[in-house]
Amino acid sequence: MLSNIEEKDTNVLNNQEQYIGKDNRIQLGFIRSNIEDKYTIESTGKKVVGTQALSCLINPRVNDYVAFIDTGERAFIISILERGDLKEALHMKSEAPIEISAPAIKLFGEETIDIAGGNAHLAGINLAVTAEALQVTADTGEARINSLTHMGKSLKIVLTDILLRAAASLRVIDGSDYQKAKQINISADGYLSLKGDLASIVAKKDVKVDAERVHIG
Repeated sequence: MLSNIEEKDTNVLNNQEQYIGKDNRIQLGFIRSNIEDKYTIESTGKKVVGTQALSCLINPRVNDYVAFIDTGERAFIISILERGDLKEALHMKSEAPIEISAPAIKLFGEETIDIAGGNAHLAGINLAVTAEALQVTADTGEARINSLTHMGKSLKIVLTDILLRAAASLRVIDGSDYQKAKQINISADGYLSLKGDLASIVAKKDVKVDAERVHIG
């Protein structure tokens, strides 16, 4: 006894000749099994084993209603016409690299967009990243920027080691600037100047001033 799905599929196969007529180049059928990228396709009164055509980007699944070409020696699935369960993601897989070229390309994901790869490269003349929350995680990072402007209410950076090497550096803080560390060492090859309307140096043990000449006042 046929199930409701198999009975429906049989009715579709029996009535498909009115769509394809006597042109046997393109045929319609249901995929019944898949073993090592070989698909068993059930068509009108026959079963053939075929492979996915290069132009068919979506990978077929069992029970898909597909269009295929049967040359007598080989069969190719050229299109997936209908799939009963669309809850799972459509899977596209290619053994060869895929390149998409167009004047403009847009990707939209209402919920999420995930991009992953062994080596990823993103390049553009003008690149803008906009996000309410942005998180970047990397074992190692290297940035080479000629000019960088950051405008925000807060910037938090947590690093084990940081090396900053610049020809010139300018820091302008409109409010208060607090610096806390276990040890601080400030060294200048030339001139070192500390200025302020009110300056205070406080130490629990010793304050040492060492120079050939010391001027106070």
